[in-house]
Amino acid sequence: LRGLVLLRGRQPRAARRDLEYSLSKAPSQHLAHNLMGVLALSEENTQEACKSFKAGCSNGDCFFLDVAKKEKICP
Repeated sequence: LRGLVLLRGRQPRAARRDLEYSLSKAPSQHLAHNLMGVLALSEENTQEACKSFKAGCSNGDCFFLDVAKKEKICP
């Protein structure tokens, strides 16, 4: 949750660090994967964003991947 707050507070490096730590402790967290995707999109890194959205989807939440596909961001 702190990663989301940092992301919304426009602190991308701190958000990335927090989300990476969170995923290192519990790699199946779909929310953390999806937030990493949002962070990657904010940095204009669509390849990383799609990879993160796919990881989020494979862990149970496909909303972000579905939206990214609909918007033609991800294949």
